Amino acid sequence: MDRNMDSPPNKLPLWMIEPNRVDSVGDKKEKNPFQLSVLEDSLPFLEYNGSIIYSYNANDCSLLSEDILITLPVGAVLGFDIEWPAIYAKGKEGKVALIQLCESETKCYLFHISSMSSFPVGLKRLLEDNTIKKAGVGIEGDKWKLMRDFEIKLENLVDLADLANEKLKCKEIWSLNGLVKHLFHKQLVKDRLVRCSNWECFPLTEEQKLYAATDAYAGFLIYQNLINLSSDKQMQICLKTDGMLLPSEIKKELTSLSKEMLDLADCLPATFGQSTYIQSATEILADISENIKAVRSILLIKSNCQMELEKGANLGIMCSKEEKAEVSKLTSKIICKSNHYVDHKTAGVQNPHIKDEKEPSKKEHTSNTIFKESTEKEFLMSLDITEYELQMMERQAEEEMLHEVTSTSGDLSFIEDEENHPGTMENDDEFEMEMLK
Repeated sequence: MDRNMDSPPNKLPLWMIEPNRVDSVGDKKEKNPFQLSVLEDSLPFLEYNGSIIYSYNANDCSLLSEDILITLPVGAVLGFDIEWPAIYAKGKEGKVALIQLCESETKCYLFHISSMSSFPVGLKRLLEDNTIKKAGVGIEGDKWKLMRDFEIKLENLVDLADLANEKLKCKEIWSLNGLVKHLFHKQLVKDRLVRCSNWECFPLTEEQKLYAATDAYAGFLIYQNLINLSSDKQMQICLKTDGMLLPSEIKKELTSLSKEMLDLADCLPATFGQSTYIQSATEILADISENIKAVRSILLIKSNCQMELEKGANLGIMCSKEEKAEVSKLTSKIICKSNHYVDHKTAGVQNPHIKDEKEPSKKEHTSNTIFKESTEKEFLMSLDITEYELQMMERQAEEEMLHEVTSTSGDLSFIEDEENHPGTMENDDEFEMEMLK
């Protein structure tokens, strides 16, 4: 009786007991809660090997910021990021402790704001300057964070996630590490112990400095890479104003692609195991191979054929110009020789007994004019002729010139006979009259 009256012992539901069992198993064998892909797991880390300028004094920070404003041109970009300590309390958030700026691939600035007595005036002026771009992922959130903490109005911002979606024609939620993986086939070192460390603690450790500088450096690299991408593809081949492709730019793009392929090949593991993406990767590689063959055909085969055609056209133009010059010279020589020959012949056959000298001179001038016009019409023809046709034209011109000279001399002799014939007739009449007498 008493046993039946006792209340059953309190037991926890199964859903509250399962995690404990999993934890007990995990103590024996640790498992990674995130299953990375084979390619991402073996990606190399993005390393920053430039100089790191660490400033923890307000006056020094202002001087450095003023120097950045003076040296950078209008429209330059700074890789931007901020860090603050993690506070594990509801509704509380630490102030910005560190501001990172990267102006080039070899120089990064770390301004340790939490160790300064006040916010540097020079740095405030740099951050609020609208001629210098500040690029970062989620930079709008950083803007409002600085506004709440120090009343700094960050100007001329470039959100790398929005820029990536615009250039890559997609709608993704990008992280800084995701963009580094997609664009450079590398990954950032995201050590939780460093990322969630106390950024207010002075001085920063070497691991903290490198971590912070690498983030700003990654933002700078991502901006430079995205800004050079075309709007339709992930590359841009520069064009001249006349629309001709620059060979140097094509070589640059091909070299960049080859380096990316080599980096990808170096990152591949020895075995893939059972992956569902192998088939997709194989299809993409087949497409890449076909595209490379198409590029080779366009750049090497078709371009060489076009060059040969252009060379042939240029030679044809040069030959036509030379033939034109030779024909014009030949025409002028033949006309000059024919005129001189005709003048010489006509001068030799003139009779001093001709009564009317004006009529023969008019006939000679008319015949010379007709000869010049006919010769010019015959020789000033189309220039698309061969060397054989040119020789035939020379022979024909010589024969016609001799024919004209012969006919001219015959006309002159006929005119002379007619002039002498009346005189003969007068002598015969007188002789008959004398005979009749």
